[in-house]
Amino acid sequence: VLAARARQGDRAPAPRPDPRQAAGPPTGPEPAPGSPSGAPLLEVAGALPLRVEDGVVRVEGGARGAGPGPARVVLEPLPRPGGRPRWAPAGAGPAPVVVEADAAGRFARELELVPLFDRLRVRLEDGAAPEVVVPLAHEPAWWHAMAPEARPPWPLPRGLETKDGRVFRHKPSGLELVWVPRGQFVMGDDEGEAAMRPAHPVTLSGGLFLGRTEVTWRAWRRWLQTSSRSFAFELGPDDNAAVGMTWHEAAAFCASFELRLPSEAEWELACRGPDGRRFPWGDVADPRHAVVTEGVLALGRTASEGQPLGRVGTRPTGAAPCGALDLVGNVEEWVFDVFAPYDGVHRVDPRVDGPARVADGREAPRVVRGGSWNTELRERPATRRTGRAPDLADACLGFRVALSPPPE
Repeated sequence: VLAARARQGDRAPAPRPDPRQAAGPPTGPEPAPGSPSGAPLLEVAGALPLRVEDGVVRVEGGARGAGPGPARVVLEPLPRPGGRPRWAPAGAGPAPVVVEADAAGRFARELELVPLFDRLRVRLEDGAAPEVVVPLAHEPAWWHAMAPEARPPWPLPRGLETKDGRVFRHKPSGLELVWVPRGQFVMGDDEGEAAMRPAHPVTLSGGLFLGRTEVTWRAWRRWLQTSSRSFAFELGPDDNAAVGMTWHEAAAFCASFELRLPSEAEWELACRGPDGRRFPWGDVADPRHAVVTEGVLALGRTASEGQPLGRVGTRPTGAAPCGALDLVGNVEEWVFDVFAPYDGVHRVDPRVDGPARVADGREAPRVVRGGSWNTELRERPATRRTGRAPDLADACLGFRVALSPPPE
C-alpha cells in the first residue's frame, strides 16, 4: 500500500504494509482517535507498480477529505519523461479523472491508458492530503520473464501484436515476425569462398524485427492485388515462399507496409546468433533441419514428384536462435546491401548502399543470402554470399522483411 497521510497532532504514523505484497480490497480509512471524522487521508491499494493490462489499469484505495461529505479523488496520468513515442498521437490519453469515494471512504476506477503514460498522480481535490505518484507497468508478464538483453522494445512498434513475445504479427501485412536482439558477432568465414573472407567483428547497436519466414505467395498475391501491379512469374501455393521478384519489387513490397529489407549483417546475426554458429541450429551439418539438396535427395523426392519445395516452416528444428525459420535453404533471399568485398574492419551497423552503379553504368549487384533447396550444406549457406543484378528474377530467389523499432 502506498499511502500519504496528513495527521493532526504529533501521533506516530501507523506502520505501512510491505509494498511488495499485494494488499486486499481497501476497507476505507479508519477515523483518527479523538476525531469524529478523522484527519485527511489518501491511500492507493495494491502491489506496485500497478499493472496495465490490455490498456486498462484499475486504481482503488481509501480517501478522506478535510470537510464533511465524500472525498473527491483526482486521477491524473503522467507521460513518461522525454516526451512521447513518435507514433503516439498528439494529446493521446485521458484527461484527469475525478472519482468520488463512497460512504465508507473507498474509491475505485478503471482508466484506459496508452503506453505513453507510465505514472499516475493521485490527489484529493481539496488538497487536504499529500498527493501520491503511482508507477505503472505496461509491459506484459512474458516481457518481464525474459532476460533483459533479449527483450523487445515496449511499447511495440505500431501495427505489431503478440501473445507470448515469441512471434509477432504485423497486422498491415499479415506477416509473422520474430525479435532479433542487438549484439556483436564475427561475420564471414575464413574457411569459405573468397567473398566470405575475411571474418571480421560486427556490432549491431539495435535489435530488429525480422520475418519469421520468407514472404509467402499469400502475402505477395494480396499485395499485387491491392497495388494493381503486374508480375511476370506464375503465382504458387499460398504457403510457399514467393519467388521471382526483382530486388526493386521486394523493396517496394516492404516500403508499402513501412517495412524494409534486412541488411546483410542483420540477416547473418539472425541466422548464426551472437555465438557465430555454422548453421542456424548449431555446428553440425544435419540436412534434416533445412530444405537443402541433401535432405531432398534423402527423401527420394524431387519437385517434379510433388515434394512441396519452397513451402515455409517445414523444418522447425532448424530454427535460428531468434526463432526465424528457413534462413538456410528453401529459397535464396534478397537483402538490402550492395555487393562489395569484406574489408576486415570492425563495423558498427554496416549497411552498404553504394556505389549504385558499376563502371559500365549498370546497377550494382545486390547481396543474396541463405541458399535454396538446390544448395548443399557443405557450401556453408549461413555465410555464403553472392551478388545478383537487382533486376534479376529467379525461381529460387525470394526475400523476408525487417522492421526497426522506433528510436527510444
